[in-house]
Amino acid sequence: NRICSAYGDGRMGRRVTWIVVAGVAALAVAATVEALQGDPEARPRTTTRERPAPASAPSRVPISGQEEVRGFLEMTGVSGVLYLGDPNCRLRTLVLPAVEWRSEPDRPVPCRFTVDQAGAVHPDRVQIEPQNGLRAVCRRTQVSLFDRGGMPLIAFPDACAPAWRPNGTLTFVRKGELVLVLDGRTQRVLLSESDVVHALGTGSRLLEVAWFDNEEFAASVRRGSQVSLAVFRGTELVLPPSFSSPRIDELQATRGAVAARTATRGPAITFFSRAGRQIATVEGGHSFSWSPGGTVAAVAASSLIVFVDPLRSERAALALVATDLEWR
Repeated sequence: NRICSAYGDGRMGRRVTWIVVAGVAALAVAATVEALQGDPEARPRTTTRERPAPASAPSRVPISGQEEVRGFLEMTGVSGVLYLGDPNCRLRTLVLPAVEWRSEPDRPVPCRFTVDQAGAVHPDRVQIEPQNGLRAVCRRTQVSLFDRGGMPLIAFPDACAPAWRPNGTLTFVRKGELVLVLDGRTQRVLLSESDVVHALGTGSRLLEVAWFDNEEFAASVRRGSQVSLAVFRGTELVLPPSFSSPRIDELQATRGAVAARTATRGPAITFFSRAGRQIATVEGGHSFSWSPGGTVAAVAASSLIVFVDPLRSERAALALVATDLEWR
């Protein structure tokens, strides 16, 4: 009655009543929205389990340095697929020498990984025998051997640094000695602790090897606070070492050269001739892989992928960031 008498018209009163109701409703909605925005517990929750994020497709943005690298790779005659782990530990694949992304989506991988000849990804550093696909890996102080399908075959205690000779026989380092595995189980010392001391002096200790062929190999040897790169043929030193660093590890050899992670003035990938002489270095490099055939290496540096032909002292680079890489 008070509303009707105030405006002198019942219809006008009903119109005002609806305006008031609408205003109250609008205020209620606004208050609800504000409450939801201000209270994290009141917000709707969406988890990756409830709604998995779709796999991201490879970028189609042109890669800086693409034309230069394509010409370099075509000139050197190498090809294959480069597997790259990005800073979010997702795998992307680059087809070479075209330097083009594969069309499949990115996928999560371990931040450090190994890719076998079939393209399967394995965690960390697995040494894969190229002929039959056997896998050897060091875990703590044990070398474990697996078949192509991942089934365990045998374990060797008190051992690490597995490496395959080109003929498919396994070697590893045990207590500073290089051991060869024959017939899957029989073991024979190829380079003893005393052989190493005789070649390089008192206190020298073998850490790791990589094979050029079935007789000759590169070795990292600790000598005091430094590690030297030495080349042996059997038990004989080919030449006295000419390079030392606080670290020399993850050796990978081809028939004509060997590469390793080093740290003379900071992280680097260093290349050596078959005689053990330094021939090229990529400063800031932290991961590398030889091309199929072993003539060119890809190196992941701070913000580049550097392709190096160490025997010709030639290189080209892409503006890409990778935490790890494998060339297959």
